[in-house]
Amino acid sequence: MKTMFLIIDILIRLLFTLLALYLLTQYNNDTATIIRFTGGTMLAFNLFTTFFDNNYHKKR
Repeated sequence: MKTMFLIIDILIRLLFTLLALYLLTQYNNDTATIIRFTGGTMLAFNLFTTFFDNNYHKKR
C-alpha cells in the first residue's frame, strides 16, 4: 500500500512540475508576468515539498 501511495505522489509531483514549466515558458501576452510567477511558485513549492515533506523523513 505504501508503494502505491509513493508512486501516486511521484506522478502528481511530476504532473504539477510539467504544468509549472508550461506556465513558465508558453505565455507571451499581457498577463505573462503573473502567469510566469504562478508557474515559478508552483515549481519552487513542488521542489521544496519534495525534499522537506514529513512523509519522506518518516521513511528514514
